[in-house]
Amino acid sequence: MRIFIALNFDEKTKQKLYNIQGKLLQIGIEGNYTRSENFHLTLVFIGETNRIDDIKVAMNKIQFAPFNLIIKGAGIFSQRDSKILWAGIYAPSLLINIQKQLADDLQKLKFDIETWKFKPHLTLIRNAVLPNSITMNTISNIIGEMYVEISKLSLMKSEKINGILTYTEIYNSHK
Repeated sequence: MRIFIALNFDEKTKQKLYNIQGKLLQIGIEGNYTRSENFHLTLVFIGETNRIDDIKVAMNKIQFAPFNLIIKGAGIFSQRDSKILWAGIYAPSLLINIQKQLADDLQKLKFDIETWKFKPHLTLIRNAVLPNSITMNTISNIIGEMYVEISKLSLMKSEKINGILTYTEIYNSHK
């Protein structure tokens, strides 16, 4: 199974993000828009594994009280020949600590995880093509500012079902 640990968003937040995508489409931004049911914040990408019980152990070691994230701003990552348009996520240092502890614990369990510098973001559009007249400031204004409460970590399975990329929660460490 292709696996990652993430923070999932509630349906109200997903609907707001979907509405933002509609506004981005209206101003002429093209690309592969993230399906609303797939909105999440990846904490650790693990990749192919069947060692689910070991991952649950690492997740269950993380203790935290519910906290808020702020979705605000925008940016672009260049990935090979494409651009990924993302919304920024501002979070307390607690989030950085959670991500670091998860990554450290998984590495101790001999998982070969990606070790990129953690930059909290929410992918809105892959292979994004922006009209020349659109600035990041314009996109940031469309995104605005949203507060999202986080209370659990989610273990996600990534797969293609009927050709559609689908993320399914297979476990969560609800507090």
